[in-house]
Amino acid sequence: MTEPWRPWTKMQADVLRAANAPVVAALERQQKAAESLAALAEQMAAMSEQVGRMARQQAEISKQMRAAMKPYQDLLDWLDGGR
Repeated sequence: MTEPWRPWTKMQADVLRAANAPVVAALERQQKAAESLAALAEQMAAMSEQVGRMARQQAEISKQMRAAMKPYQDLLDWLDGGR
């Protein structure tokens, strides 16, 4: 037995698909944008960790350089009469 309304419902489905195609396309673009943002956020978090490590390393290097300069500064002070 054939369904007499089948051609009509198929036509309705086609019209609805066509009418909603821009919305579906926009949702797909939005999903891709969200995925790109998530990837970017992960990359930025990794970069932030690296910058934090570099900052800590720089602070340690500065501390070591100050310690290395102390004998020199003490010598200058002694030569200058104990200023």
